[in-house]
Amino acid sequence: MGNLQELISRSSRQFLNRLDLRVNQSKLVNGSYVAIDWTDPSVSVQELIVRNGEVEVGRQFHDKWPEDVNPAKSPQLAGEWLRQRIAQSGIAASNAVVSVPRRSVSLRLLELPQVDDSELTEVVSLQVESRPELASDGHVFDFLPLPVSATAVNRYVLLASVLKTVLEQIDETLAAAGLSICASGVGELAVDSLTTVRVDGLTLNVLANYSKVEFVLSIAGVPVASHSMRMSEDNPDEIAQSIPNISARMIAALPEKLSSEMLSLINLSGPHGSTLEQAARESCNCTVRLINTPCNEAVRTLALLTSLSRDGHTLNFHSPRRPTDLKLARRRQLTRYAAGVAVLAGLLGYWVHDEKSQLENQLVTLQASSKEQQELNDRGQKTLDAWQFVSAWQSSSVNWADEMHAFAEQLPEPGKGYLTRIQLEQAAGADVPVIRADGLAKEPEVAMAFNRKLMSVKGKYELQPHGIEPATRDSAFRSSFRVEAAIRNALKETSPESSR
Repeated sequence: MGNLQELISRSSRQFLNRLDLRVNQSKLVNGSYVAIDWTDPSVSVQELIVRNGEVEVGRQFHDKWPEDVNPAKSPQLAGEWLRQRIAQSGIAASNAVVSVPRRSVSLRLLELPQVDDSELTEVVSLQVESRPELASDGHVFDFLPLPVSATAVNRYVLLASVLKTVLEQIDETLAAAGLSICASGVGELAVDSLTTVRVDGLTLNVLANYSKVEFVLSIAGVPVASHSMRMSEDNPDEIAQSIPNISARMIAALPEKLSSEMLSLINLSGPHGSTLEQAARESCNCTVRLINTPCNEAVRTLALLTSLSRDGHTLNFHSPRRPTDLKLARRRQLTRYAAGVAVLAGLLGYWVHDEKSQLENQLVTLQASSKEQQELNDRGQKTLDAWQFVSAWQSSSVNWADEMHAFAEQLPEPGKGYLTRIQLEQAAGADVPVIRADGLAKEPEVAMAFNRKLMSVKGKYELQPHGIEPATRDSAFRSSFRVEAAIRNALKETSPESSR
C-alpha cells in the first residue's frame, strides 16, 4: 500500500512539472537607453549608457509638461512634444526604460507555502486570482521573491501592482515620441543595486529628493516595505532624527519571522542625501553610508537601469515574472489538475480492485461497531455545531484594518487635534460595528469640522451626537470631544458573498 501511494505521488509530480510554464525576465544588454523618470507634473530624461553592468550618464534634461500638453488627456500630443525635446537635447537612443511613479504602485508582502522557484509564478498567480481585491483585469502585477532557507516552512514574495491605465498612458506617449519601451519599474525600490555592500539583517535605503523622502526596507537586496514623507528643506535634521522611529514602525509591521531581523545598515542617496548624513549618524545606532552617484538628481532611473543591467532582480511591469493573463493561468492550473486526476484515476483503479477483498472482510467488523460509531458521531455533532458558529462569526467580522484606514483619513490636520482613545466594537449578534473615539482639539471648530467631515463621507458613518467640552489636561488643546460613529454596510462589504 505504501509503495503504491509513493508511486502515485511521484508520477503525479513528474507529469505536472512537465506542464509548468512561466514568464521569465531578461537583463538589459550593453548600449544606450533613454531613462525616463515619469511624474504627473514633469518628466526627467537621461541618456544612460550600459557597459558590462556599469551605467554612465550622458545628456539629460528636466521639464514640466506644458499646460496644453497633458499625457493623461492627449498622449499623442505629449509624445510629439517629448520627441522634440529629446531631439533638442541631442539624445539619440530609442530604447526606453521608465521609472513609474511610486505612488501609482501598490505593494503587498505575501506569505506562501514553501515551493520551488519553478512553481512560484503559478502559486503567486493563483494567490492573486483568489483574492477579490487583487483579481482584476485592470491591474498589471509583478513580484520579487525573498531569499529562503532550505529548512523554512513558508516563503515570502513582494507583490507589486499598477493600474493598466497608467502603463497604457506611458506606452502611448512614448510610442508617439518614437521610443520603444524595454522595461518599466519602480526606481525607489531598486536603490539597493547602487551599492555592492550586503549585510546580515535589514537595510534601510533613504532616497532624499527635493520634495519627498522615500524609505525602503530590504532584506538581501529585496525590498519588503516602503514609506514616504515630505522633505523639509527648512529643517532637514528633523527628517534624519525621525529615521529610527520610522524604521522601527516599518520593521514592527513585518511578519514575525522577518521582524526579528536587526537593522544593520542605512544607505542615504538623492539630492539631499548628504544633507541628512551628519544628523543620521548621530541619531541611528547602526552603520550609515552615503551613496554617491554620477547624478544625484537621477537616482531613480540610475538604480532601475543598474539593477536591470546586472541581474534583472527588480520589478519590471513590461515583462513581469507572472502570467499577464489570469484566466490563462487558471485554465493552465485546471489542465494540470485534470491531467493529474486522469493519472491518479488509472492508478487508483488497480488499487481499488486490490482492496476490494480486504474491504469485504472488514464489512463484518464495521457492522458490529456501528453502534459505537454512531455514539461517536453524536458526540462529534457538538463540535460541528461549535465550528459552524465560529465560521459564521468569522464570516461576519469586520475588516478593522480597512475601517481604521478610512477613519484615519478623516482626522484633523496634525497640530490641530489628536485622538486620546479609540475603541473598535462589534457586539455579538450586532449588525452595525461602531468606532468610539475621544480626542483633544485646539479649538471647538476643529472638532466640529471633524464631525462634519465624517458625515460628508456618503453613506459611510452614522454619528451619535456628543458635546464638546473644555479640556482638563492639555493646555495647548483647549477642547475635548467624543465621536461615536456607526459604520454602515461594513458587514456587507466584508462578507464572503459580497467579495465574490
